[in-house]
Amino acid sequence: AHIEMRPPFSFGVYFGTALLSLLLFPSAAALYYAVFCGLYSILKAYLERLPRLIGWVSKFGVFNLLFAAVLLLARFVFLLPEWEGGALFVVALFALGNVAFVCYDVALTLSIRTYSLKIRKKKKKYLK
Repeated sequence: AHIEMRPPFSFGVYFGTALLSLLLFPSAAALYYAVFCGLYSILKAYLERLPRLIGWVSKFGVFNLLFAAVLLLARFVFLLPEWEGGALFVVALFALGNVAFVCYDVALTLSIRTYSLKIRKKKKKYLK
């Protein structure tokens, strides 16, 4: 949506799909999409305009803030039970989350590149 329609509409699509996912499929996955995945795919376009080092630092900052929001919402709003392992578990969760985030960011970049270079041209040909 962000590639085709630009910011105002892409945020509208994000809010609509996030709300629908939370209402129709209330789960941890819907919460994670609503707080992180849907929003990050829009923010990524802006963060990649920054110089490379500043961009990556900003990406990790955004991820860790949004990931903390997901964990806090899951714990206190959705009343999930307390984690066993305490602080060590949370540190390990953030460490693994950051590794997964790098994989997600690279996969998202490759998906955007594939769409822009291959699929978009074919789509325009059929949707004149």
